Amino acid sequence: MESRFIRIFSAVALAATLIFCASCKKDDDDDTEYNYFSGSLTFSIPTFVAPGQTYKLVPSGAYLEDGSDYGIYWKVVTDATVSQDTVRVVGDAASKNGTVILTVPDTLCTMTVSCYYFAEDYVNASCSKTVYIVSSSSISNVEYPKETFTDERKEDDKVVYPYVTYGSTDWMCKSMAYYDYDKGIGIPFEESDVAAELMGCFYTWEQAKKACPEGWVLPTEEDWKALADSLDASTLEGDPTYYGIAGSLMAGVSFNDVTLWEYWPDVEITNASSLAFFPSGYATVTTSTVTEKTIYNFLGFKEYAAFWTATKVDDDEDLAYYRYVYVENPDFYQGKGSKENMALPVRCVRHKNSETETESD
Repeated sequence: MESRFIRIFSAVALAATLIFCASCKKDDDDDTEYNYFSGSLTFSIPTFVAPGQTYKLVPSGAYLEDGSDYGIYWKVVTDATVSQDTVRVVGDAASKNGTVILTVPDTLCTMTVSCYYFAEDYVNASCSKTVYIVSSSSISNVEYPKETFTDERKEDDKVVYPYVTYGSTDWMCKSMAYYDYDKGIGIPFEESDVAAELMGCFYTWEQAKKACPEGWVLPTEEDWKALADSLDASTLEGDPTYYGIAGSLMAGVSFNDVTLWEYWPDVEITNASSLAFFPSGYATVTTSTVTEKTIYNFLGFKEYAAFWTATKVDDDEDLAYYRYVYVENPDFYQGKGSKENMALPVRCVRHKNSETETESD
């Protein structure tokens, strides 16, 4: 399974491009000659947005090699009774001013934003993106324990975390949502504040060790093992996989009534553990050679729930262990990730019977 994760880890960016920004292709059995735009059309908008927010949408990437003019057409469709005017620009203005200002509807719903380039005798270039208009009330089909802890590090943005107790350890049932750009700790999914409220944030390994509030720490591999044992997981000697417990860790959560975990017959989602794993995915972390800015590429949304452990890989100083579940499989896996080039969500634990907390540094 880990090898499958690694293959997807390296290929998913290409797959996303093919899925979301694909142009029409010529049918192999069709003898008609088609002309195509060069490049790949794209634009940027977060996957999660709050009602009423305004975004500047700038199309780029596709062009006509002869430099001639083309038209641009925008379309917004929602799954609610929300109307949005489409924008159609033709001629010279299109090639220079295809930017539009989109005001997000006030209705909580799912929205598809599409952009098309068109020209006479050319197949349209297109790019479509699914956007969730969300708030804290968007989440449904998940129940949390009554016990809670309030993180008061941000006076104007206190976050309440439900937790469940296994043995002498308290486990947070939501991913850590704390981030501080000034201190270089954490980043929300696609840098969207509303996404942090829903799914928590992403951290490199060093950031993850600083993410938990006072009294709580990043769980070690031993903590995860103790949790799996409490859930009566089966395992084989020398095998870090815990078999058959993924469904008890996963919550059948929906955002605006859109189910996040796709149905697979091998996985029965019960959230029996109360830990309510969401498929928030993971991120790769690189540094731009031009701007020296850190770039986060978010991948695996609706497929993976993955979390850092505090335990390093003994034979490689650059790697640390993480734990994850995958949408298609009923097992709870161990992975090894780059401390610097991978960012994952964090679950924090509190050990009741120890006066001092220790981490595997």
